[in-house]
Amino acid sequence: MERQERHYNILSLNKLFAISSIFFLILLIWTFAYDYDRSWKDYQRKFRLMDSDLTTELRTAEQGRVEESTDYKAASAELAKAMEMLESRAEDLKVLEEQQKKIESKYYKVQQESAFAKSLYDVAKYEYEAAVSHYDGPAEKQKREMDELGADVYQKMMVVQEVETELALKKSEIAEMTLAVDKAEKSVNSLERQIELYSRKLKTIDPGSMTIGNRMANAVRDLPVIDFMNPYLKINQIIIPDITDDMNIVQMPKVDRCTTCHLGIDKPGFEDAPQPYSSHPNLDLFLASSSAHPMEDYGCTSCHAGRGRGTDFVTAAHTPSSHEQEKEWVKKYNWYEMHYWETPMYPTQSVEAGCLKCHASQPFIEGADDLNVGLALFEKASCNGCHLVERYEGKFPQRLAPNLSHLASKTTREWAYRWIEAPRNFRQNTWMPHFFDAADWDKEEDRSRTDQEIHAIVDYLFDKSAPFELSAMPRLGNSERGEYLFNNLGCKGCHKLELEPENTPYTLASLRQEHGPNLTGLGSKTTQEWLFNWVKDPKKYHPETRMPNLRLSDVEAADLSSYLYSFSNDQFMASSIPNVNEEMQSDITFEFLIKANSHRVASETLASMSLADMLDYNGEKLLQHYGCTGCHLIPGFEDAKRIGVALDGEGSKPLNKLDFGYTSIPHTKIDWFINKVKNPRVFDLNKITGTYDGLRMPNYGFTDEEVEKIVTVILALNTNDGREKPVSASRSFIEEGQWIIKDHNCMGCHLIEDRGGDILVNYSAPEYAPPNLNTEGEKVQPHWLLSFFENPITIRPNILVRMPSFHLGEEKWNSLIKYFQYYDNQTTPYEGDFSPRENSIAFRAGEKIHEMGACNNCHYYGVTQPLQEPQTWAPNLALAKERLRPDWVDAWMNDPQSIMPGTKMPRPYIPSEDELSMADASEIYGTDLLKLAGDEETMIRGLTDYIYAIPGKIDISLEIKAFFDENGYRFLEGEEESEDWDEDWDEEEWEE
Repeated sequence: MERQERHYNILSLNKLFAISSIFFLILLIWTFAYDYDRSWKDYQRKFRLMDSDLTTELRTAEQGRVEESTDYKAASAELAKAMEMLESRAEDLKVLEEQQKKIESKYYKVQQESAFAKSLYDVAKYEYEAAVSHYDGPAEKQKREMDELGADVYQKMMVVQEVETELALKKSEIAEMTLAVDKAEKSVNSLERQIELYSRKLKTIDPGSMTIGNRMANAVRDLPVIDFMNPYLKINQIIIPDITDDMNIVQMPKVDRCTTCHLGIDKPGFEDAPQPYSSHPNLDLFLASSSAHPMEDYGCTSCHAGRGRGTDFVTAAHTPSSHEQEKEWVKKYNWYEMHYWETPMYPTQSVEAGCLKCHASQPFIEGADDLNVGLALFEKASCNGCHLVERYEGKFPQRLAPNLSHLASKTTREWAYRWIEAPRNFRQNTWMPHFFDAADWDKEEDRSRTDQEIHAIVDYLFDKSAPFELSAMPRLGNSERGEYLFNNLGCKGCHKLELEPENTPYTLASLRQEHGPNLTGLGSKTTQEWLFNWVKDPKKYHPETRMPNLRLSDVEAADLSSYLYSFSNDQFMASSIPNVNEEMQSDITFEFLIKANSHRVASETLASMSLADMLDYNGEKLLQHYGCTGCHLIPGFEDAKRIGVALDGEGSKPLNKLDFGYTSIPHTKIDWFINKVKNPRVFDLNKITGTYDGLRMPNYGFTDEEVEKIVTVILALNTNDGREKPVSASRSFIEEGQWIIKDHNCMGCHLIEDRGGDILVNYSAPEYAPPNLNTEGEKVQPHWLLSFFENPITIRPNILVRMPSFHLGEEKWNSLIKYFQYYDNQTTPYEGDFSPRENSIAFRAGEKIHEMGACNNCHYYGVTQPLQEPQTWAPNLALAKERLRPDWVDAWMNDPQSIMPGTKMPRPYIPSEDELSMADASEIYGTDLLKLAGDEETMIRGLTDYIYAIPGKIDISLEIKAFFDENGYRFLEGEEESEDWDEDWDEEEWEE
């Protein structure tokens, strides 16, 4: 065997090298194929087929529609007729076209000759200019040559113009001959334009509609390596420089690649397509170029969250909307949560959370129905009482619950004990949460501590309760009459009197109807005397209350309080109350003392305290511990701070900042929020904590649907950048007014911005309910509106519902006035008084129109009553000059229904020009209307002038009240009232 001079056998090395080369070649091909075979390419291929099929269907449908249309048939017939006429002159047209070709050849020749001559002239011109400029010698030769060439150029240009004229005339002859055909073809092409657009699109996406060359290019353009040039299958990327992603050390422009798969998202026609091909459900508001949120400016993840740079189902950070969907995704897409991505996509039920990024300053977000309900639940539950949310600072009150400063004058210790123990046992839909027995695993031994904690809280509240002098009721009340007042005065705009739970999901409308508490069970809670004082003047008891003053008379207040007092909850009051346990009170006191003192000091302090001292001390500490001061004004805690964590940024809080305790729930933010809201102390399960070291958040008893909406709000409270634009001055005024409207529940009674007016369901007809405030800014004069806010008077005589006195103060009233003005684009801060032109033709014409319209059938004229029945009565026209803007009155008279749909007000009869041209028109309509024949605008302005000149008393509230005190509102009841209606008001009856 030949001796090897190498350390390794070369044959073995060659074999090993060959095998490894083959292996790495296979690996390279495999890597190449794996990298090329991306999942998004399959989506794009499928969408291309879907788009092609849809376009074909649309083209076929459009073609059928066009061919069936009368216009197309007429245009086609016209084209056929024109073509037939042109065919009859085909020989003439052929001769003209041949002549045109000859002239065009001639034109080309003479144009070339002219151009060549011009070039020779330019050379001679340059030589002459150079000779004059650079040489001192004579340049006569150059000038002579230039002039000769110039003359030649001129002659040839004349020839060109002659041929041009000849060609233009020939084209004109041909155009005149084909004019009818061209015109008809233009009409047909116009009608077929959309079909042509569909056909052009198909040539780019449907291989069957492509040319052979395009088919070949289409077959190879997406092949590996070649696809770098102009592929059909490619990543679609949107870069939004004005919205950034926080990369810790730098803010990077947001990049979204969602449309790589969601190819139909901004295209109409794919509404019923499966995901990811379907159109956005609201293209009018999102993604379309003409919408408020165009895709090129906002992208996708700025609203939906997620990982915009991801091009795979998993790496895009999709979030399932349920555990069932999660299982489906795992099976279908091998889905898993991207553990280190802090902003996963919002699940479907919380998709509106992204709206608050840019619209945090707005009390209501148009189009975000679920988020709006969630915000309303959040506000109604007074979450802002314990948790600071900047959105509400200075705009919405922190403490929404009753003032407890005078509790002893309102209720009893026994009722207070039972209420604190279990609020929902008294009122099933109360917003007061359960602080005790709030966790399913509370031990039986904790029950006795709970009893004593409640005793301590009640003792403190009643000991610190300041005296409140209740005015004596001058009369007993009539409960039936009180029910009538409750149903008609407007109480139902804010209150329900619901004895049994309705078990229906909350809506914005139903939450507005619960602006105040459900009034059931008041007979067990308080005294009729307290109710009388409260409904008579709420601010006397609680100066900061949002409850307005209905300006009730003593009799009305007595009736209303009698009705409310008739509802009691005997079962609630029958529950037993344990006695105070001094030993347990001592234990509670020691628990609090030891937190701030040594064991010896705590023991000595405890030994010196009596039972009364311990109750007061424990009550104070427990009120502070449970955060009762976040919602209630309590003596000694006027300046108390919130006890909960601030929620701004909670939605973007890193997962590792959330304590899941020992619960066996999925470790996601959404699951944590859901469980926290539904069962707030769940994360203390199996934990060993001090008595007062555990979780304190109470249980509100939210349903799953309510939890879902509140979680949407929490997700919305994040620190991620949005595209919030600087608020303009006008927008600022509007938002300020909207917050006041929200705070005082104006929409509970009034229709504002086409929302609200929820109280209308309690009335037989809209005209008996509070008015629609549509165009209020255009309608009323600002100085009158301020006076009305400060001192409401009767405007609509035929309604019993009453505009309350809110006593908001001049600053808030002016903000509300600005809101109405700016919302209706009335930005003029001051307007001079309007003076009617009483000596004008228009004024006299307006007087005649007024006379023909018989306005006094319905309208008051000062104290003069209308002629018709009370149910038809309308506002006092003597008030119009003080209250209404003349331009609005003009518009109102011209078309009342467009301003206030459904109004009883008819358009005044304005005689037409034909009617005013009749022989006897002057006798019927008068000479002034004849002079204005055809000029309806001036006639209506004349009517406005006349209305502004109507004399009479402006405030007729007392006169209207006196009438209805005597005659009643029978028309509101749907049937005749009993004849002894007035006997309910008999003085002798009240004196019994």
